[in-house]
Amino acid sequence: MMQSRCTFKRPEAPPALPNPTPPDLMPRPFWLRAARLSGLAPKYALWISALVAALLVASGALILQFAWRENLAHIDALQAERARGAAARIEQYIAEIERQMGWTLLPATPAAPAATTPPTPSVASTLAAAPTRGHEGPAGVPVAAALRRVELLKLLRQVPAITDVAWIDAE
Repeated sequence: MMQSRCTFKRPEAPPALPNPTPPDLMPRPFWLRAARLSGLAPKYALWISALVAALLVASGALILQFAWRENLAHIDALQAERARGAAARIEQYIAEIERQMGWTLLPATPAAPAATTPPTPSVASTLAAAPTRGHEGPAGVPVAAALRRVELLKLLRQVPAITDVAWIDAE
């Protein structure tokens, strides 16, 4: 038998390109050429452009500061307006509660009697006319205190905003 040998050849390097011209020797367009100014002109150009840039930054900072102060003033005015509105609503709420409480402790004013029914005294007028000491109802509770308690319980039922009532007496 015959043995065959396979040999692989290494690939050869590509042929070398001709030596390019060095970058320093390549001609550049006129707009890419460095301007070689000597003397005071480049120094003045640098200082003037730095001064203009600094003035623009300072102007922008002042505009930002004034805008910030103006926004704070608008926010303060808006908060003051909302606070006045909330105060007005709270004042109306408390005035309504005071109005509803007013009938509890004031005696009823005599009204013109109706033609068919005799006038009936209200609990408040009875309470105002009742003596505070010496007259006791059933269970030893003074009549005036019992009537006052009934009026205050009515107040609790009719005004849901009132959750607790206490009667403080001088005695």
